[in-house]
Amino acid sequence: MAKPDTIDDNYDATDSDFYTFKQFYENQFPYFQKLDAVGKVKFVERSIELSRSIEIQTREELEYTQEMDIFISGCLAQLTYGFKNPHIEMLKGVVVYPDIFYSRLIENWVKGLAMGNGVVFISWPHFVPGYEDSRDTYNLGLHEFAHMLRMQTFSDENLDTKFSNYFDEYNEIAMMSFISHRNGSDNFFRSYGSTNEAEFFSVCIENFFEIPDLFEAELPTLYYHLCYLLNQNPLNVNENYSFNREDIHNANKEVKAPIPEFEHIFSNQEKLFWDFGTVIINFIFFAGVLIAFSLKQYIFLIDIFGILFVIAAILLAVRYWYYNSLACITNTNYLVHFFKRLLPLLGILSCVLNLILA
Repeated sequence: MAKPDTIDDNYDATDSDFYTFKQFYENQFPYFQKLDAVGKVKFVERSIELSRSIEIQTREELEYTQEMDIFISGCLAQLTYGFKNPHIEMLKGVVVYPDIFYSRLIENWVKGLAMGNGVVFISWPHFVPGYEDSRDTYNLGLHEFAHMLRMQTFSDENLDTKFSNYFDEYNEIAMMSFISHRNGSDNFFRSYGSTNEAEFFSVCIENFFEIPDLFEAELPTLYYHLCYLLNQNPLNVNENYSFNREDIHNANKEVKAPIPEFEHIFSNQEKLFWDFGTVIINFIFFAGVLIAFSLKQYIFLIDIFGILFVIAAILLAVRYWYYNSLACITNTNYLVHFFKRLLPLLGILSCVLNLILA
């Protein structure tokens, strides 16, 4: 049984629909209840948008209800609330069972399962209790959708720029806690989190949203890096869970591994600018070398240096304009990123010049 067309293909976000979603979350979502009026509007609008894009089906004669649609959409909206785009592009659909179900893939009975084809399977009577007790660290929806979010980083699908750019760095920090948890020296998370890296990530997500106060007190480094990864802080209830540069600066006083105060790539626009700029640099470099050799005007290569430095200056100026802070271009992490892009070409050009002018 699939989601009716009246809620899927022909869904219209009218005032009554907005009210229906909002009232449901007011009663069922502790996360939603702590948002201010502006934050609640954002949450509901993103939930409705997600509702329109997700195909929900039921199995074993389980009747589809609008509650399923609102609940599942809200769970996703919570997980991706800090992202610019609420969608997990890899997620294609959700299949809901009336109870635990047998998976031929792992040859066992399960409550939930996230598949690499973009489908999440959940047991409805085990999904709902995740929001009835918001501090038991068990939330089936968040757990399975976290799996999908993690799998997204290994696919070619679009994903939030900040999340995808930072996941590997976050994972290195998380692995230290995972190893401690696995060898028994850290018992903050439930034992299931030691199964593998994927399960550890999903268990971290459950604790992050359900007991952020205890998580932050016990493992501040992992907690705040997860805040940075998801671009939200569940402890910041006064500012719609925001996690901005000032928050990062304060968090860095507590953590062992510093959180980047300035992102390497702050937006999709800067990524395009970098990619476009790199293409131009490569084109100018190779075209200049060919022209210089063909005309035997080797001194022309020196002009290429000037052009490369102008392009570099433009890249830095755009970044300074965005952050309005000198620290954004003197930050060590960014300088490493910056020169990794430019030094190889400058080094090759220097070698060519030395060979010619020697």
